[in-house]
Amino acid sequence: MTEPILQIENLHGWYDESHVLHGVTLEARRGETVALIGRNGAGKTSTLRAAMNLLGRREGSIRVNGRETIGMPRHKVAYTGLGYVPEERGIFASLSVQENLMLLPSIGENGMSVARIYEIFPNLRERRRAAAGTLSGGEQQMLAMARVLRTGPQLLLLDEPTEGLAPVIVKAIGSLLAQLKADGMTMLLVEQNFHFARRLADRFYLIENGRITDHFDREGLEAHADRVADVVGV
Repeated sequence: MTEPILQIENLHGWYDESHVLHGVTLEARRGETVALIGRNGAGKTSTLRAAMNLLGRREGSIRVNGRETIGMPRHKVAYTGLGYVPEERGIFASLSVQENLMLLPSIGENGMSVARIYEIFPNLRERRRAAAGTLSGGEQQMLAMARVLRTGPQLLLLDEPTEGLAPVIVKAIGSLLAQLKADGMTMLLVEQNFHFARRLADRFYLIENGRITDHFDREGLEAHADRVADVVGV
């Protein structure tokens, strides 16, 4: 088995006084896609935010390439190799597509060039001079992913990349992620749309009320179909 890029063990997390994560344990190994599955409010986004040190308080262990990050200052987390695409996308609406792509520094060794980004995301090439706020929802999602890929992450944290998008755009996003997977990108995918996640993921974790309640690989998917249906209602 390949070495884990991300190892989370017995992670507890709080927003102010609200205890939202209760001993989460999971890992993502190099080159694989891991899906974190659960209903709204189950703790999926909180787990990603905890990995990026965006929760008010964390306890437990979060190791990236074997390096403990629980006590690490927030501004240094990106330099460990994590790239975060939040559900709200976080693009700069008043700047052009090109300006959004040029704004972030290259952190890892494999940061994509703008030319490569435009090969992967031809829609962005066509809209490169347009203000990001004028893009469609699907194009904004592509821009959010492209900006992070420019920095050269080793592990891509994706929070609900298909949320609110039309089926044809969901299919396009799926094709883009499949291409990144084929290129060797490691991904931790938070997704309520299980039918989307199952086409990409090598392994699955089920989360309920801030706790991991089950985990299995692709080969075990059929045997766990009833558990998945209980957790996400499919």
